[in-house]
Amino acid sequence: MCEQFKLPNINSYYRKVNTIITPGTWVARNKSKIHEVFSTQTPEDLVSSVSDSSLSYQTDYDSHQFLASIYEDPEKNSSLCGIAWIDISTGHFYTAISDIKQLQLDLVRIRPREIILNPKNKTLLKTLKDIYPFSHPFSFFDNTRFSSPKSIKDNIGPAITLLNEDHFTGFIKSEIPKEIFREIKYLSDENPIKFQQEYEKTQKLSQKNILELLDNSFKDSPLEYNAARSILNYFVTIQISSFIPLLNPVRYESKNFVKMNSTTINALELVKPIEAAYAGSVNAASFSSGYSFNLNDPTSTLSGQLLYTRTPLGSRLMTERLISPSTVVNEIETRLKIVDFFVKNHSDTYILRKTLVNIKDPERCLQRLTLNKGTALDMMSIAQFLNCLSQIRKILKSALERTILSMGGSLVSKDIEKNFTANINNQKLDENTRTSLRNFLIQMDPIFYIYNNLNPLSKLENRIRETFHITTEQDSSKPRIDINRNLTKTLKALKEKYDLKASEKDLFLLSLKNQYKSSSLKFGFSPSFGPHIEVTSKDVKNLENNPSFKKIHSLKGKSRYFNSSILVLYSEMEDISLKIIAEERRIINELTQQILNDSSIIKKNCDIISEIDVGSTLADLARKRGYVRPNFREKGYDFVNGRHPVVELRLNERGIPFVTNDCHFDDNSRVLLITGPNMGGKSTYLRQVALISIMAQMGSYVPAESANLEIVDSIYSRIGAYDRLSVNQSTFMVEMAETAEILNNATEKSLVIMDEIGRGTSTEDGMSIAYASLKYLHDKIGCKGLFATHFHEITEYFNNEKYEKIKLVNTAILESSKDDGVYFSYIHKIVPGVCSKSFGLYVAQQAGIPQSVLELAKDFTESYKEQQ
Repeated sequence: MCEQFKLPNINSYYRKVNTIITPGTWVARNKSKIHEVFSTQTPEDLVSSVSDSSLSYQTDYDSHQFLASIYEDPEKNSSLCGIAWIDISTGHFYTAISDIKQLQLDLVRIRPREIILNPKNKTLLKTLKDIYPFSHPFSFFDNTRFSSPKSIKDNIGPAITLLNEDHFTGFIKSEIPKEIFREIKYLSDENPIKFQQEYEKTQKLSQKNILELLDNSFKDSPLEYNAARSILNYFVTIQISSFIPLLNPVRYESKNFVKMNSTTINALELVKPIEAAYAGSVNAASFSSGYSFNLNDPTSTLSGQLLYTRTPLGSRLMTERLISPSTVVNEIETRLKIVDFFVKNHSDTYILRKTLVNIKDPERCLQRLTLNKGTALDMMSIAQFLNCLSQIRKILKSALERTILSMGGSLVSKDIEKNFTANINNQKLDENTRTSLRNFLIQMDPIFYIYNNLNPLSKLENRIRETFHITTEQDSSKPRIDINRNLTKTLKALKEKYDLKASEKDLFLLSLKNQYKSSSLKFGFSPSFGPHIEVTSKDVKNLENNPSFKKIHSLKGKSRYFNSSILVLYSEMEDISLKIIAEERRIINELTQQILNDSSIIKKNCDIISEIDVGSTLADLARKRGYVRPNFREKGYDFVNGRHPVVELRLNERGIPFVTNDCHFDDNSRVLLITGPNMGGKSTYLRQVALISIMAQMGSYVPAESANLEIVDSIYSRIGAYDRLSVNQSTFMVEMAETAEILNNATEKSLVIMDEIGRGTSTEDGMSIAYASLKYLHDKIGCKGLFATHFHEITEYFNNEKYEKIKLVNTAILESSKDDGVYFSYIHKIVPGVCSKSFGLYVAQQAGIPQSVLELAKDFTESYKEQQ
């Protein structure tokens, strides 16, 4: 993007590239409405003014837009690489050490919009090509990079930008890259030199800040250091006018999060329905890039059923936790404590969630101000955010005080924690009451942290609100934000002086119309002629031959005249206007600086609000849907009457109850070998178990009657049948590739679900592969697994003491005989034993297969059995 700038003291202009926009560096504008950020509604007002229908699903604007860099040392023969990823719109900055083999797992979780890479990293380049087959790498300075995509597939996946090695191993020079500016022509030679000097000065300061940031964070990790440095160099290259403000980098430890590849995320329908995920055979590329295709109803996914957050802050955090559930028990328990508090205080939660609706996206508003791209709307959005914080603190305080009173305590202080402490130490209370208060104080530690660290910055909010007000222009009903004219004495005096001149101009115009009997006479201004008088052809004769008016221009139907009085009047008004602009700019700059001075507090507030939004959302869903709090233990995994969180809701919409099922794993039961008829519920049960683990480890209540779970470190799935013809993979090849990934990477702490392995080839080969895969899971890996199959014959091989950890279960059916045939109905209940029939012909009949075809199929079945 180029902008034109006026050279000082001369009537000449120059142009320069101001910003280069790429998929990973785009910063969205504020989409709030003016009346929304000027709202001062109380929570009670919001209860009646905002309904649940205002909830919306996540948009791209609500999600992170990460720019990632991956670096491996081209001089070393190692599979290790460093990853850094940054969201320029929020300032979030992360790094990690990865491995070529697990790179896809990391990218699935990050979902970058753009990836920058050193072209010398050939192995990385090949790996990315395999992960994103439709992303075409390009050099940043390649003129062909702006060519239109040849097909829709060229838009699938993140942009892959190749940068030279200097971006990774050094810092780019403090000079304007000639490649970028080669097309720029200046109208003067003075300002470009001055601009170059100012640019170098700014870049030296920026690079000093970059060095300090990197040196303090990555002294022990050169791979992360170089990956992070390349991103910061990239910013310096394309964001020419400013240094990108970032939060301190956070190092991502993969062991602290559940590993899930794109196949698992798609098969479990976490983000998009399975039909959309596999459309076009681009599941990995489409999901990992963070773009949403919206091919199907989002409510068919887990995210669609959980993303009832009220703020973009909460939406981003919810998605992050859904894709990256935690493996750290203490972290999960902290999240569950927050959810538990909101579950038990549902009336306060209801009001709180209505308050959250008024919060837009203060995190990005603040970042735009830091990038010098902010507006008054961003400032007012921040003021609205701070106002909501005050209301939320009152709601939390009320809930905590009510808890003290309900437990038999009393309020002795304005400080919440002092109230609890005083009651715990109050010897007049019975021991049971004091013990209950003591336990509750421990349980509520995260809530106290939230309450004590929410800082409404009331002075800053008042300062912003008194700076701006809404005005409506006379010729438009559209409101706009204006600076309060009474904010300073200087501004007030200048505005009054300008108003007097404006009135003088109106009176002068009226006197000229009357004096020269010219009703069409009006004042105008153009860059070429400056201030002038304009009349239509019917009034030209009234101004002709008058020495006070000098004709300067004629158009069809009107003429323009120069008049010294109007020139003086306009000059005086322009002078006042420039002083007003200067004073308003000073006010805005001071206010911006005041906001930025509190930026660390505002960002901390944003983090806390995202926790509140996610916690209250999960609590609201748990209360409405009958979810329970999961418990975690070192060994043993079981839940009672578990439900599939999405299928249950879909059935309830049609008035059909969901059939619940239990699940149990321990040292003597590691794998469930599931048989059953088609449409019997095997696949639903497999997904249900995995989804309950994901929900529990993301810090949510789960759809079950009770749940005592063991932490899993990864979840792998092999479900469904589809091909990837665009990358030359048949249905069976895809199936085998996914099976290989599971068998090569699953650990003892993994949860593996495999559905109908081997169905894509001959019966003998498929049965052999299914048998060998299950035996490997049992003998070598020892993970928790659910293995569904229609190869009933293999159950005989595992129904003995040697494989006592493999439990044989099936989806039960009710079968009855009548004169005209055998009938059965699905129960969808998991029970011990083996189902030796698939009832495929019955399913074919339900699907509408012609009766003649069914009769032929029955005859062939009987003939085949006789031959066997």
